[in-house]
Amino acid sequence: RVVTGHFTSLRVEVPWARITSRPVVVKAGGFEVVVEPYDHLQGVTDLNAKKRREARSDEIVREEEERQRRNALWKLTAFDFDADGDDGSGDDNGGAASTPSKRKDAAVDKKSEPKDGGGFTANLVRRIIENLQIEIQSFHVSLRGCGAAAGIVLGGLSVATTDENYQEQKFVDRTQAVNKGNEDQLKFLHKMVTISGFGAYCDQTDQAAIPAAAGSGGGGHSYVLSPMTFEATVRQSDHEKHLEYPKYTVKSQIPILSATLSRQQLELINRITAALAPNQDVVRPLFPEYRPT
Repeated sequence: RVVTGHFTSLRVEVPWARITSRPVVVKAGGFEVVVEPYDHLQGVTDLNAKKRREARSDEIVREEEERQRRNALWKLTAFDFDADGDDGSGDDNGGAASTPSKRKDAAVDKKSEPKDGGGFTANLVRRIIENLQIEIQSFHVSLRGCGAAAGIVLGGLSVATTDENYQEQKFVDRTQAVNKGNEDQLKFLHKMVTISGFGAYCDQTDQAAIPAAAGSGGGGHSYVLSPMTFEATVRQSDHEKHLEYPKYTVKSQIPILSATLSRQQLELINRITAALAPNQDVVRPLFPEYRPT
């Protein structure tokens, strides 16, 4: 369960006046979340609690069966109404005989109606998503419990749309009309991802704390994966030749990669894993956190 969590800052920059030619920028900083192992079935072994949960389960089953019966009756009623057609208040040639043609004309008219949310709106949403820029600073998720603290740290993350050479940022519009000059350009989307200070650690939090390991970095943590900085390029392809152009192509060069796992850290990880593993000896109702007691 989540113990604490907060953002220091969260900002979304939307260029309303130039939404079709400028990217939307999302900036976040100081994201920190602390979670801990928690047994949602605490007290479920109590006989009275178990009976209450069983009674609640039976009630939910009965309500679901009743809902299905109501839906079935509603569908039958709607089917009978459609089969009867109109009440014969048509012309002298027979209103009932003209009902199928009327329905056909209505179906054609319905198909010819423009669909809401299509066209301009769909293209605008696609442009916003494909050009979305993300900038995150100071990201930290920590799992604490069982005398240990394990977590992931991230100094910074930047995601931006670039040109095909990944040299400079660029606003792309792949919803425009295709012609001989831009056919290949509209089939690819290029992204540059920059990650700094990414690492994973496992500390001992009790009194007999372990000394800093050889792979320890900043922040006073004993790192299993030392913080590293690297860049990655991502290419998304909509090309018809899937074997020649994969859907996603990711390339990266990591200058330094350092990983260290001591025996004490391995024991701490096993301890946390055992705490997170479900107890197989207890009858576990479905979605216990949503069951009233």
